[in-house]
Parts: sequence; C-alpha cells; structure tokens
Amino acid sequence: MKREREALSRASRALRLSPFVYLLLIQPVPLEGVNITSPVRLIHGTVGKSALLSVQYSSTSSDKPVVKWQLKRDKPVTVVQSIGTEVIGTLRPDYRDRIRLFENGSLLLSDLQLADEGTYEVEISITDDTFTGEKTINLTVDASCP
Repeated sequence: MKREREALSRASRALRLSPFVYLLLIQPVPLEGVNITSPVRLIHGTVGKSALLSVQYSSTSSDKPVVKWQLKRDKPVTVVQSIGTEVIGTLRPDYRDRIRLFENGSLLLSDLQLADEGTYEVEISITDDTFTGEKTINLTVDASCP
C-alpha cells in the first residue's frame, strides 16, 4: 500500500506544471496554411451562359499554389488542376475550351450545360504551408429561356 501511495505521489508531482509551461500551452500558435474564402456558396447559372465559381485564398507563402477543382459525384470528376494558372495535365473533353482559372483560385465555367450542375470543391495547397485549404460551391444550371 505504501509503494502505491509513493508511486501515486511521484506521478502527481510529474503532472504539476509551472505557470510558465501553462502559458506556453494556452498561447495561440499561428498555423501555417491556406485559407480559402468565397462570397457565395450557391451559384445559379443558365445553359449556354457562364458561371464564376469565385474564391479567394490567403497564405503566408509566396510560392505558386496547386489548385484542384473537382465536381463531386459518386466518383469525383477532376475539372482542372493547375500550378498557379498553368494547367497540369490534359483537360477532360467536356471541359476543354470552357474553363478559365484566375490567380485568386476562381474558376470560370463557360457555355454551361445541365451536366455541369452539382457541388464543386476547390483544394488549394502550397508546398511551404502545412495545411491545404478547401471550399465547396454549389452550382445550379437552369434550362435557357425560349
């Protein structure tokens, strides 16, 4: 019984922290990462017109971001992936000549089609940053008026 009390006493002393250590533990530490904002979460478009999926990102890094836009389906469809505004790889035929990327990460979809409707997710990452930013925007596409 005495040994158990001594072991418990040693354990409780080990858990006591100085006030300085407590200050370190509660002091907020800035996290390096990409922060993405969007003025709207729902965009209404019309067949044949354009829709701007508008985002803005901030980062502590000056490196170019890797930007990836996906249309969320049962199996996500990559719309475009880029470094800055330079497209990486080959675009899917259904998006070729219909998209434009902007420096702030926004995506312009032209000549909208009913199949473009859905939830779009943008991921922006920068090599120096610890965290990748993500944002979703819903796009509805209505048939054009006669």
